[in-house]
Amino acid sequence: MILKAVSQRLKIYSTIQEMRKSTKRFVKKVNCVKFYWPELRKNPSSKILYLVPFLLFDREVTNFTYDISNVEELVSFLSKEFGVSESAITALVQELENDTELRSSLEQRLQRRKDRNKRARYGRRIGWYCITRMMKPSLIVETGTADGLGTAILARALHRNKQEGTAGLLLSFDIIDDAGWLADAAHGSDFRILIEDTKSSLDGHLSGKKVDFFIHDSDHSYAHETLELENVSKYLREGAVIISDNAHASTAMKDFCERRELPFAFYREQPKKHFYPGGGIGLSFYTPRARNNSSNSAR
Repeated sequence: MILKAVSQRLKIYSTIQEMRKSTKRFVKKVNCVKFYWPELRKNPSSKILYLVPFLLFDREVTNFTYDISNVEELVSFLSKEFGVSESAITALVQELENDTELRSSLEQRLQRRKDRNKRARYGRRIGWYCITRMMKPSLIVETGTADGLGTAILARALHRNKQEGTAGLLLSFDIIDDAGWLADAAHGSDFRILIEDTKSSLDGHLSGKKVDFFIHDSDHSYAHETLELENVSKYLREGAVIISDNAHASTAMKDFCERRELPFAFYREQPKKHFYPGGGIGLSFYTPRARNNSSNSAR
């Protein structure tokens, strides 16, 4: 009887804890909606429709994942900036979308988490994959690993490059201890996750190296993004690709490009069946003449 009573109490306690977690999650979701409400009001018919499913059923309260409805626009954007045919880029998009091994591996990991949706959705990270496959970089630096979805996609692209004869390495930085828990889904050894602050660690890891592809996706404050761009610029190879994952919300990268007289282009994603207004890709090449150099090498 005593054991039965203890067991029942433990079940009740567990239920109460789950209810508390659910309540906290719901409150966070409401706060997310409040934060994005001014932008949602600009296009209510296409976004407000998805508020109820998000509030009631979606597991995610940050780092939202979703498919995008303007993949063709992304293809055209990359084609223009890299001087590569749309058909070639479309083939790379399909290569990623049809990679059942990667998707299955990601979803096995996602299903273990109660704070992430079960299906792997790539959003604008499709563009990261295409750039990596086109440029075949020797060294990618990503700041802001988070769950590691982007890291896994980049590492998968490097793995395919390696199979075709061009090896590369991804260094991904974050300050959260469990960052990158999705990255192993890439099934490759072409990446390293570094739990270190980029303010103090970039120089130590990049000294003597040249970076071909830099992605800012960490602390999105103007000051920190600017600091990372300035610090990494010392190691960028001529013609290197620079991406900001925050260019939709900050002018830090655009201002950096203006100071350095670098080209700047922007793509805005359109999330499919999600209330989130969407992020984007701020894109530049490290020298004003690098666009032509990169276009020729990408062909």
